[in-house]
Amino acid sequence: MKPRKRIIAFLLSIFSVGLGQLYAGEPKKGFLLMGLQYLVFAVLLVGYPWIWVMYACILLGLLIFLINLVLAVRAAGGKKSYQLAPYNRWYVYLLYFLIFSMLIPSAIDVRGSYFEAFKSPSSSMSPLLKVGDHFLVDKSWYWTHQPQRGDVVVFRSPNDPGINVIKRIVATAGDTVEVKGTKLLLNGRETLEPYAFYLDGGVKDFASMKVPDNHVFMLGDNRDASKDSRYYVDNAGEIQPFVPVESISGKALYIYYNGAGQHDRIGMKLSLEKPLIPN
Repeated sequence: MKPRKRIIAFLLSIFSVGLGQLYAGEPKKGFLLMGLQYLVFAVLLVGYPWIWVMYACILLGLLIFLINLVLAVRAAGGKKSYQLAPYNRWYVYLLYFLIFSMLIPSAIDVRGSYFEAFKSPSSSMSPLLKVGDHFLVDKSWYWTHQPQRGDVVVFRSPNDPGINVIKRIVATAGDTVEVKGTKLLLNGRETLEPYAFYLDGGVKDFASMKVPDNHVFMLGDNRDASKDSRYYVDNAGEIQPFVPVESISGKALYIYYNGAGQHDRIGMKLSLEKPLIPN
């Protein structure tokens, strides 16, 4: 006969959801809590494109963790005289911990294949993105979709592949693109861009060129403060404005947090719902 100690149940529950219940002689509750935790992970994996689903999953995950602590401590406190069960062995606890401590990182890795969080490092996409905005990117979007004009995307910088940058796609394969001052011309036609912002009235032009297959042309919304396709060059210093589609990490979805406390920005969608069409 060995009483269950609350502090041990508490510590075990911190290490792994449900482990405290196993120690306190309530394995069914422990496995139920762990199952609920992974159900939340599954919902998050499917529902991350909607900000309310992401926040709901975070809150539910935290709630399950807290309930797990409370139930484990209460169960241990009620077992002053406890007959050890076959599973009340240190190696069973260790096995439980190892199994679920490996499953959680695996779930996170799977999640990371579908979406990733980024922080805006500069004002090149202002006013859409401000410095300190945290936003979510759908890394699986272009598995099943083609890049479209108006998509805001994260991609590897052609001039430094180790750096991720965020810009807007304004031209796709087959388009002829040209920039004259504050005007974007696609296939010879001026295109209205309500999101574009010019500090100095357009300081960088771009001569007419056709976008090759499997490439896109990128511009920052803050046109006079953005190093984008107008500036990209290859190793020989020759102009190389077009970004390979394979370099795109994913499509930006929405802002989920603002470091400056501007809560009205939370939930703001970043990409156009409909493709940009020339006039």
